[in-house]
Amino acid sequence: MSSDTCKGLNILCIDGGGVRGLSSLIILQEMMLRIQNAYAISVDPHEHFDVIAGTGTGGISACMLGRLQMPVDKAITEYVKLMEDVFREKKWSRPTMYKGTKLQNALKVMVREATGNEAEMMNSGQASNGCKT
Repeated sequence: MSSDTCKGLNILCIDGGGVRGLSSLIILQEMMLRIQNAYAISVDPHEHFDVIAGTGTGGISACMLGRLQMPVDKAITEYVKLMEDVFREKKWSRPTMYKGTKLQNALKVMVREATGNEAEMMNSGQASNGCKT
């Protein structure tokens, strides 16, 4: 074994789950509080994790935390607002349980509020802090 220590990767992966996906953000909120207490520093997920990924609504959370660099509290607020807007009126007669245009419009509003431009490219380049989303 080498005496050199290698820094591993801090990876956050968030599962989807529609409105139930809120629990992932609440658990992350507690994790971040514990990290802050242990190291006596204030840190947001995009500063702590090297990679943030997710599936379904977890992918939306990953973009909020990583690409839009939201603190967890803000991501929770935005997630709740998004779920209320998108899942309020369910479409039981179609294969999807929500209306895609509502989701698209809600995401545009979220990106516009965070960046000032709803057409901001979310997949170009890497965040300046090194966190990949």
